[in-house]
Amino acid sequence: MKRGERAHLILQPEYAYGDAGAEGVPPGSVVEAEVKLDAIHEVTLVAPGVVKKVLEDSSEWRTASEGGRVTIRYRATLPDGTAFDEAAEGAELEVVVDDEAVPEGLDLALMKMKKGERALITISDPKLAYGAAGHAGRLAAVPADAAPLTYDVTLVDLVNPKEKWEMNAAEKAEAAAVAKDKGNAAYKAGKLDRAARMYTSVTDLVGDKDAAADKDKEGGPEVRAQTKELRKSAWLNLAAVELKRGNHREAQKSATKVLDLDPANVKALYRRAQALVGLQELLEAERDVKAALEVEPGSADLAALSKRVKVLIKQLNKKEAGLYKSMFKALGKGTGGAGEAKPADTAADADATAGADQAGAAAAPMEEDGAAAAPGAEAVAAA
Repeated sequence: MKRGERAHLILQPEYAYGDAGAEGVPPGSVVEAEVKLDAIHEVTLVAPGVVKKVLEDSSEWRTASEGGRVTIRYRATLPDGTAFDEAAEGAELEVVVDDEAVPEGLDLALMKMKKGERALITISDPKLAYGAAGHAGRLAAVPADAAPLTYDVTLVDLVNPKEKWEMNAAEKAEAAAVAKDKGNAAYKAGKLDRAARMYTSVTDLVGDKDAAADKDKEGGPEVRAQTKELRKSAWLNLAAVELKRGNHREAQKSATKVLDLDPANVKALYRRAQALVGLQELLEAERDVKAALEVEPGSADLAALSKRVKVLIKQLNKKEAGLYKSMFKALGKGTGGAGEAKPADTAADADATAGADQAGAAAAPMEEDGAAAAPGAEAVAAA
């Protein structure tokens, strides 16, 4: 159907109320209905747990972007329909998008809205609303883990920051530094999705290439050096985020990008080794740990990770030896006894693995303002 169209529908029982029927509708009834399509509302899944339904569209094309300043009118309601907050006409709220001035779910939805658009935002994931802390709203309190919360929002005005293509090298570095700081704050607060988004913004702004390859571009040596350190810091931090999320392959890729820029970076070697352990690529993990220990031979955390890797390799070798022995026995060629793990050895291996897991499983700490420190000065201890 098209908007404004009227239609007479005849629904066979299987497409109506079926054999069960309904109040006032006998079982097995054919149902007829007069229908007019008054409006079509676009519905968008902004993120898992956040849905945007357009109530009034806009002829504008530009949406709010990260760091943009928006003016909104809204009414926010609890699951039972009780209003807990609002900003009415004449008392609009002005916020910077993705600056945590409003719940994360609303921030994400605002970046999908155009000037003049009115939308219904439904946040069904409490972590993207007010979470376990709840909220003292201006009209009513929001209980802990309340969901879904609904926002009827009109984006009255927006002023976006410069697009990447409009920035010079110094402006890109400045914006990337701000995004990195936001990412660090999110990581420390346990908001891993937001942290990953901020670090990805850094890499979008400064690119993947080594700053040394950008010498023909504007900015001078200081800006190029800052850009290089921002690249390294963002990829290191992304590796730490992915380790915490259990995405070992992505963590490995991020750490490798750092090592492409700085092959002796201890933190990158440490995090890539952790990722490789998670991927059960133990020989590659052992190689990275050895390379890191050559730079920082006195690191207790690298020593613990090295011990863990060696124990895991030993256990894997025993397992493979047992498999081969079983194969040979099945073929009538088993010799018996050789290669069997002794109980004492097994217990010792288990103890060593447990101890090394506690010392070496956590991701190394975030890069802070001292990201430009020499590799030998970087800490690799667990946060």
